[in-house]
Amino acid sequence: MALVDTEKTNADDEMFPPPPASAEPEADQARASAVTSDGTAAVHAGDTADNANDRDSRPTMAMLLRQQETIRRDNAEVDAARRRVETPKPLAVDIEMVERQYAAGGDWSDITSCIHQSRPYELPRAKYDMVIETGKTFTKTPLTKIMAALVGKSYRNCALDRLYEQKRVGQVSKMPGGNLRLKLKDREACLKLERTTVSILGGVYPFKPFDVLASKFFLDVSNVDSDTDTDIILRRLYLLGCEPVYDTFRDVNLATGLTSATWRVYFRSRECPSPLVVNGSVCDQLVFSNKLY
Repeated sequence: MALVDTEKTNADDEMFPPPPASAEPEADQARASAVTSDGTAAVHAGDTADNANDRDSRPTMAMLLRQQETIRRDNAEVDAARRRVETPKPLAVDIEMVERQYAAGGDWSDITSCIHQSRPYELPRAKYDMVIETGKTFTKTPLTKIMAALVGKSYRNCALDRLYEQKRVGQVSKMPGGNLRLKLKDREACLKLERTTVSILGGVYPFKPFDVLASKFFLDVSNVDSDTDTDIILRRLYLLGCEPVYDTFRDVNLATGLTSATWRVYFRSRECPSPLVVNGSVCDQLVFSNKLY
């Protein structure tokens, strides 16, 4: 058996230095540290600037500002086009068609058909009134300026906006003494605007309640005493075939009940009932209970 000199062996081992550590773990550690604390991979030193830009697709502040300016400009152009008030003009070919109808001695029905086709919009046929209570604010304001304000984006009335989309608003006009009047195509449209408000040229104005009697014919009878039994007069008008629907004294103070002596009666029709037409005109006198009114 060979004996080993343990002291010499240990001494020899101490004379040889330990082998150098591998560089690979350091590289791995360096690559691991390339991941930031929030989990986002950092760009390697070997990557180019182009690769970095390709990976970051977020818009810059300059890009966002340019987009906002483009949107603002587009909205301004759309609103300006919507607010434009002008006299529509036909195409030359349409007028030539009308003139050819005249030259050929065409029938009026053919001529008027060509005229209607030449118009770039449909004429509004609206008969129901809604009053905007503006007072005398716009007495001297051009109607075209009022129209532009009513069709722009600043009128702030969702119900009116929907009616525009449905083509149910026909006309706007100034009323004698003040206020504005919108002509609508149906009663349901009027009820949608009732008691809402609309913004016009910086002011906010309410729509009056829908006047269901506005389109009905009425007759004012003077010097009707407060003790007169108007129900008897209504019954006799009914027997004549006049179809009365409502009656009241014309001028009333609701707080006190004080009235004038002018009695007003509304009828079902839009025109004067035929029994009240004499020689082509509305009769100017009525006789009830041997009394002339």
